Amino acid sequence: MIRLKKGQLLAQVNTESGEFAIQIKQFATHVAISENKSKVDRFIKVGGNSICYGGLNRFARAHAFRSMHAHLTPGVLLLKEALFQAGIQPQNHRWKIRMIMRAHAGYGSLGRRQTKKGWVISGGENVLLENANWDIDNQWIWQKMFKDTCVEHDLLGTDSVARIAGDAKDFIEVPTFDQRSLTFVFHRA
Repeated sequence: MIRLKKGQLLAQVNTESGEFAIQIKQFATHVAISENKSKVDRFIKVGGNSICYGGLNRFARAHAFRSMHAHLTPGVLLLKEALFQAGIQPQNHRWKIRMIMRAHAGYGSLGRRQTKKGWVISGGENVLLENANWDIDNQWIWQKMFKDTCVEHDLLGTDSVARIAGDAKDFIEVPTFDQRSLTFVFHRA
């Protein structure tokens, strides 16, 4: 087993099974959709519906995608380093990728606002699981951006069906906002 840790990132490679994973702790909940030099940047909550179907123009959507890629890149590079150390070349196999999202039940109620002290993300602290107002399927955008980032940094070569046989999403509730994480687990298809 090879484990590499760097800040909020943890890469693991099981050298016997060839399965591997990257965990991104305290993942971004909002991404920039503009880069204003004279004003405050605008942000949007990460979700497939809000970014792709929420009325963003193509320039704002492209900026959101670049922001997500920039957030995921350090994890992909750490995973690539761990795979190199293990002698595993993921370009030579087909994979199924499972995303495990750990978040508190109130994740759907999070908001981002600017205060005198800077940006604050709050909301959803007292939401019970049975009252949660979001669904895991709208988080498909994380899977899409992760696979695209893997291709961009030559971890997979391609994200076509020649390399990715399928994917899945799981939600695991955690007690607080700060315990959130995204884990991407690769299994051989």
